[in-house]
Amino acid sequence: MKLETETQPEPDIFQKAMDLAKENIRLAQEREQAEEQLMQATRQRELILNSVGEGIYGLDLEGNTTFANPAAEKMLGYSEVELLGKPQHGIIHHFTADESPFPREDCHICAAFNDGREYREFEDVFWRKGGTSFPVEFISTPIREKGELVGAVVTFQDITERKRVEQALRDSENRANAVLNNALDGIITIDEQGIIKSFNPAAEKLFGYKPSELLGKNVTGLIPESFRSAHEQGLKSYLETGVSKIIGIGREAMGLRKDGSTFPIDVGISEMYLGETRMFTGVIRDITERKKAEVQQLLQYELTRIFLNGKSLGKTLPKILQVLGEYMDWEISYYWEKNQKTEELHCRYAWNADCLNNNEALKEFKKISFEKAFKKGMGLPGRVWGNLWPSWIPDVRTDKNFPRAPFADKLGMRAGFGFPIFSNGEFTGVIEIFTRQHCLADTRHTQFMTHLGGQIGQWMRFKQAEEQLKKLKSKNLE
Repeated sequence: MKLETETQPEPDIFQKAMDLAKENIRLAQEREQAEEQLMQATRQRELILNSVGEGIYGLDLEGNTTFANPAAEKMLGYSEVELLGKPQHGIIHHFTADESPFPREDCHICAAFNDGREYREFEDVFWRKGGTSFPVEFISTPIREKGELVGAVVTFQDITERKRVEQALRDSENRANAVLNNALDGIITIDEQGIIKSFNPAAEKLFGYKPSELLGKNVTGLIPESFRSAHEQGLKSYLETGVSKIIGIGREAMGLRKDGSTFPIDVGISEMYLGETRMFTGVIRDITERKKAEVQQLLQYELTRIFLNGKSLGKTLPKILQVLGEYMDWEISYYWEKNQKTEELHCRYAWNADCLNNNEALKEFKKISFEKAFKKGMGLPGRVWGNLWPSWIPDVRTDKNFPRAPFADKLGMRAGFGFPIFSNGEFTGVIEIFTRQHCLADTRHTQFMTHLGGQIGQWMRFKQAEEQLKKLKSKNLE
């Protein structure tokens, strides 16, 4: 009995053996699972490397290729076998775009596994197996294992198409700029707030500003003050309602130059979007000459009508002064008559715009004009008499030969213009006109007024003869 008891295995030894077997099975399963996960990760890495469009290759600390994905093979023209273990720089990165030698010490790809920093180039070139190059963008990233630098991985992509698109955009922009820069019409672009974003050389010439003086400023700086409120209200109304009376429709307006002078313009406004930003483009044409031609035609017609219907000098000359002022957009006009005995010019008739009717400074200016007499060469009337030719004064307030300057200054008068009246080739008087606006001398205007002075003189001579004839007839009847 005792012997049998000694040969029986102890229960705890058996249990330990069973537990050990289970542990071995568990470890084998975990190892199998780990191997499977590793294989899956490896397959996944290979799938990723094989499917991405970017070229990817690895380098060791010597700069030799450790792997290359299919995209890299395709772009470079080399198989992975041809690249493995070979110095990458000497194969695909040894020349610059102009085929000059590219030293390895200047290469940012190699720098990544030398100093451990990441490098990115947005435009470089790689060389294919056949000896041709192509533009690339790349990132060279250092690889570390347990904190130790072991190499680098390079990701690159062929940017040939991107450069083609960029060049196409540049070409398109250059063509657009060429059109803008050579356009005869001014072209100005503003945003929804009316801020000027661009304007072409023709616009610079029209308004007299340099780009640095206008960009970022509100377009109302190019609009006379009396028109600004209407412009701002029109833009605000369109942005709120979408209803516009000017978008896509040309209209006449007034422009304001840097020197303060105004001029008539024709404006065509169109709307466009740059992304989500709404912009407005105005095409501006100076119509000064056209308006002058229109005004001179209407003025000639109106004067002809006055000449035909005028009954006497005393009633007709004020009408002539009024028509001249209103059609030429001036505010004051005077007629100075030559006194044959005293050889002086005296103011006989005057006209002023309605806006000056109650102006006290005008009353003073008018009073001194009627009291003053001018000799040849003195003042604006005398200057016209002395030259027998139209005379232009840009600013009568500062002109040294304008005795009425203090009175003109109180009135705010600026430009003055005078032209001679001839009757049968003989000088008989002067018409002068004034405005508070800044105006520039105009050759066409001067020529027209010279011609007009002759017409007015001939009509005056005819009326004087007619009145003299009436007097003779009246005497004969007596």
